[in-house]
Amino acid sequence: SGLLLDGRAQLNYRWELTRRAGAPVELLPRAGIQLARSSVGDHEGDIILGSTALAALFGVGLRVPYDAQLEFDVGLDVGPVLSFNESPATTGDGVGGLSVQSDLAARYWFSETLNAGISGQFSLLRLSFDGDPTRSLAQSEVGTLTDASLSVTDFGAALTVGARF
Repeated sequence: SGLLLDGRAQLNYRWELTRRAGAPVELLPRAGIQLARSSVGDHEGDIILGSTALAALFGVGLRVPYDAQLEFDVGLDVGPVLSFNESPATTGDGVGGLSVQSDLAARYWFSETLNAGISGQFSLLRLSFDGDPTRSLAQSEVGTLTDASLSVTDFGAALTVGARF
């Protein structure tokens, strides 16, 4: 058993570039944070580790209306990993990392306040370590994990319902 959590909180600024189909085409500079957490239930040894990563994100999005009801969003966010912790053992001493997030969405507005949409997201967390791990190693890993690197990649999709007040 375990838990996986990957969330973002962002502030966006809406900058109108032009108008299309009676609605603004907007550039969306944004900044925020990402919290990625994984934990595992009790098991023998410490081969599988729980972890927590905190990253700063800086990026830009673009919102383009197709017509009066349909709009598309695309975005890219990149930032440094500010903190990374593993337990009950480690893969090595944390040196640094990078978080990359991208998203693509389409929304259909039924009225001025109600919409439905579909979105897709890609997430990459890349980390580098110095030294030897303190976790238990499989026989095939002994002597091979010095100065290790780790990548966590995730793809997601969602159906959404939204309201604007």
